[in-house]
Amino acid sequence: MIEKLTIDPEFQKLIPPLSSDEFAQLEQNIIKEGCRDKLVTWENKIIDGHNRYKICHKNKVRFETTEMHFNEKSEAIEWIIKNQFGRRNLPLYERSVLALRLEDEIKCKFSHYFGLD
Repeated sequence: MIEKLTIDPEFQKLIPPLSSDEFAQLEQNIIKEGCRDKLVTWENKIIDGHNRYKICHKNKVRFETTEMHFNEKSEAIEWIIKNQFGRRNLPLYERSVLALRLEDEIKCKFSHYFGLD
């Protein structure tokens, strides 16, 4: 049986979708080699691996997960953005959009911690 995880639309929308060619290549790789990388979750919600999850369910491929621990959703969002900066060739525009989102998350956290909200 394949584990059922939750997809949080806000987390999923943070990262631009793969092109159809990129998705097809990833699907071919997973079918041939299995899901080599663990899906990353927080409170049973996927924070990394949405495409792999979709492909694994469609093709009944087993996968592993690793659970991250955050105090709040904004920390998970910050992790998602920073993680993608380190692994994906995002176009400059998409990197800028994510950087602005990260800035908003950090400002919000700063304001909350210092009672400025």
